[in-house]
Amino acid sequence: MLSWRRPESFSPEKVSLEEAILLELYFSGVFRKRGRSDLMAVLKKICFLFICGFLLRGNAVQGELRFPFRDFADPRSYSELLQRKGDGFGAYRKYGHLHAGLDIFASPGEAVFPLCGGKVVCLWYPFPHKAVVLHHHVAGREDFYASYVHMGEIYVTSGDLVEAGTPLGRVFTEKERVLAGFRKIHLHLEIRKTLEDEGKASYSCKSREELEKYFYDPLVFLKGNMLH
Repeated sequence: MLSWRRPESFSPEKVSLEEAILLELYFSGVFRKRGRSDLMAVLKKICFLFICGFLLRGNAVQGELRFPFRDFADPRSYSELLQRKGDGFGAYRKYGHLHAGLDIFASPGEAVFPLCGGKVVCLWYPFPHKAVVLHHHVAGREDFYASYVHMGEIYVTSGDLVEAGTPLGRVFTEKERVLAGFRKIHLHLEIRKTLEDEGKASYSCKSREELEKYFYDPLVFLKGNMLH
């Protein structure tokens, strides 16, 4: 069902496909008597808008987020992300809590990039759990936070505005991996709903219900926002 707002109330950033069609109808005068050729021209424009809208909506729903590393053929590819995934959301940890994120294997010293543009809101934890936390905004979707954990070195500071191509830091070197006691070098990625727990939920959630209060499952979240 097409909705209607007065033309002067339209905002270019918020016009939906349906409203764009109505806007075209309004300014083309199709609500007034027109000749057959004029109506055909309007219908062609509407078809064009539908095609563009379909393509743009496909990109708006998927392909917005990028892989946090850049050495794959396509940093937007969800299937390539799966090739490097380790322990996932909800996996049992030896200290009794459930895994709050997704582990992604990395090469020694590999640079870490944000999933998309955002603002650095805080830096958490000492080595070996050093983390960068970003507030991310994706047009048309609810804002979210992402925590990039197990950083060997951090290049940004709280308050920085970053783009998708801005390196946040790097993962461990082989020497740092040994010092940390980890079996493999990896990035621990959390997709957060809130920061009200001040980071404590990352290592204290004992049930799936607790996890889902603070976090999204990264694999599910990324699958809906990356190319397949």
